[in-house]
Amino acid sequence: MRERPTTGVLAAMATLLVVGVAVSLWLVRIKLNLEFDPTFQSSCNFGDKLNCDMVQTSDWSTFAGHPLALWAVATYLACLGLVALLARGGEGARGLHAALVVIGALTCLHSVYLAAISSFMIGTWCIFCMALYGVNLGVTALAAGSYRRVGALGDTLALATQRRVVLSVGVSFAVGVLLAVPAYHLLRGQMAATRIEQARSQMATLSAATAPAPDPDAPSLNPQSAATATDQPAAAGAGTAAATAPAGVRTTPQGFRYSDVILRKGRSFYEVPVSEADFPLGPADAPVTVVKFADFECGYCRALTRNMKPLREKYGAKVRWVFKHFPLDNACNKVMKGSQHIMACDAAKASNCAGLQGRFWPMHDKLYSVSLRLNRVNLRRWAEESEVADMAAWDRCMDSAEGHAKTDVDTQAGRFARIAGTPRTYINGHLVPGVVATEVLD
Repeated sequence: MRERPTTGVLAAMATLLVVGVAVSLWLVRIKLNLEFDPTFQSSCNFGDKLNCDMVQTSDWSTFAGHPLALWAVATYLACLGLVALLARGGEGARGLHAALVVIGALTCLHSVYLAAISSFMIGTWCIFCMALYGVNLGVTALAAGSYRRVGALGDTLALATQRRVVLSVGVSFAVGVLLAVPAYHLLRGQMAATRIEQARSQMATLSAATAPAPDPDAPSLNPQSAATATDQPAAAGAGTAAATAPAGVRTTPQGFRYSDVILRKGRSFYEVPVSEADFPLGPADAPVTVVKFADFECGYCRALTRNMKPLREKYGAKVRWVFKHFPLDNACNKVMKGSQHIMACDAAKASNCAGLQGRFWPMHDKLYSVSLRLNRVNLRRWAEESEVADMAAWDRCMDSAEGHAKTDVDTQAGRFARIAGTPRTYINGHLVPGVVATEVLD
């Protein structure tokens, strides 16, 4: 009976585990960049069905407050430690070998679970995650294929749970965690500090830039040039209605002024029109107004909402929160050329119909907290769970154009701001694009 696998098998397992560490670190890097770099897009986004960024911003990409890929790093490092111990041979080699077989089997089961999450919950796949599934399967196949102790499963588990083996596994995993977690927090802290400083500098620069009031005798601004200019100063209007706009300033039927959008050095400022019809959360005289353009079927919007939640609790009445619909579906958003999210319009209408009964924000929170797919049956159930009092009125609203009145106005505001995707957030008029970490928003 062989005490340990051959040198070739050990080398193959070690190689696969090193690949696993490298791929996992790459996924951690993607997740950090998604948090702190609003312009970042990874190289493995190939449409709706293969999108690493969508997977890495989902609720299932994190465990115990850390990226799932970071725990994979610790696990692969632990297995490398076991392979190194196994290479030495000796009395405990069979137990270590059995432990590798058991750990490999568990990682394969976890891979099946994550694959099911990608398929049925998130609706998209990550090719780097799939590479890790292959690593798990390969290591398990090598460990099990070279395991010469033929016997009952109980015998294998008995060997794998020997005190000496459990101690070796525990120490190896602890070393992996101690190497991975502090390094992650150090890197994350550095990225957060850099991003916060950049945001403060950008906002200070834009706030300091003053522009003269619109000249009533000046020719009307061209909407296309006003929305795309990058260096020319423009006045920041208050988004007032057309009836109160200064003479000579061209407006849209919704009252959006073409001077309301400023783009300087790639940084956008837009005082988004806000009214009671927006179901704002917080007082109108709050010193800070946060306007979020989002889509209820958007995974990035879900991640941003999760990052905003602690700030809603922290600041209370000091902040007014405003939600603007921008469904990525041409059925209710004519800015879009096609339909990326086929249930986004129904979800928007469901929240508006709840809002007409004073339950917009409970419905908003419910839509971003549930993991089930959007459909009409679930939307109605979630409206009931959001304590919408008159469900008959909600049903009538869902079957009428009334439910899309707010959506129509919101998407026009999004078009005016040159929004093409979600999420987009404006904090007191300053654009904060993409998914942003809580501390940066703070």
